[in-house]
Amino acid sequence: MKCKVNITNCAALFIIVFSGFYLKTVAISPIYLTTSVGILLYVMVLIKEEHPIFIADYTVWFAVVWLIYILITQSVYLKTSAFYNLLFSILYYIFSFQVVSRVSREKVLCYSKKMVDFSIVLLLFEAVSRIGHPVVKAMQAENNAFYKYKYNSIMYQDSNYVGIFIIVLFFFALYLDNKQNVVMKKERIVLLCLCIATFSRSAIIVILLFGFWLDRSISKSKKIIILFGAIIAGAYFISGYILNDGSFLSKFSIIESAWTFYTRKASLAMQLFGYGLGHSADNIGIGSHNLFVAFIMETGVIGFLLFVTFWLCIAKKTNGKATYVIVPILTAGFSFVQHFLPFLYVVFVIIIALENSNGFLKSNEDVKNNG
Repeated sequence: MKCKVNITNCAALFIIVFSGFYLKTVAISPIYLTTSVGILLYVMVLIKEEHPIFIADYTVWFAVVWLIYILITQSVYLKTSAFYNLLFSILYYIFSFQVVSRVSREKVLCYSKKMVDFSIVLLLFEAVSRIGHPVVKAMQAENNAFYKYKYNSIMYQDSNYVGIFIIVLFFFALYLDNKQNVVMKKERIVLLCLCIATFSRSAIIVILLFGFWLDRSISKSKKIIILFGAIIAGAYFISGYILNDGSFLSKFSIIESAWTFYTRKASLAMQLFGYGLGHSADNIGIGSHNLFVAFIMETGVIGFLLFVTFWLCIAKKTNGKATYVIVPILTAGFSFVQHFLPFLYVVFVIIIALENSNGFLKSNEDVKNNG
């Protein structure tokens, strides 16, 4: 008997599982290839349908509005990688919504676990390669010697980017564990270890802080005791080390520089529409390194409001469950978050699907007939 291949499921597998498969060490990063395969498979599905439709809810339409705004306001500037990375991420949300909406709940959960597991394998290779090939930069302070283990990543510019990827995976795994009864405890332990291996202090703090607080296996009394101890230890750590760390202090100088530029130098048009994605260094003398500074300064107040409203729409659509990922990411964003986030946006789509499965996902029988 012939085994019928479900093309829609194959498209979903490529779009979900490989959403974080980014490598800078090859000519074409694998995520662009896997996305192309996913698009090709989805086009095959549409060709077979008698009346193909564009599947959308208000989050998708808002993503379209945000996309159009970025294209109109940012195209006048010299386009940087940040411009293309943000466009790719928004488009990834819109496209993954089309694919995931046609896949059964069981398959979405299966591919979600595979995404975390595959990403862990990728991150293990990344950590071994980066730590095994340290890069010592000039003027590197002796007490910050661990920085040499942050730079030589096979995935991103440095391990801070890797830390953001791990944050998304960790809290997505926690959501699956807490809300979907998918056992992910081992994966979360490994992701915590991999996060520590990034030496990204903001990522480590975010996972330790929110990870234990959201973990249902830890009693509330223990959480309060641990939190109180963490506050004391954190205060000692900040006063004894972080306040003397140039990288930490630079986060405040960036906010100060951005505020000074915005209030004293920026024109009204620049305040409203920004000065271009990736152009912070040209205007305030340093990269934004801050999610809020990046969107307010680079895309303007209007762009920032679109960004915030889009994420609020996602939180509403998921009945607040997307905050499992949103709150940690926004917290880490005070230190650093990149524009390239397809893995985050596909996670949003998955949570929307799982929290609205009665009206969002098709039944298994419908999926089988979608072949």
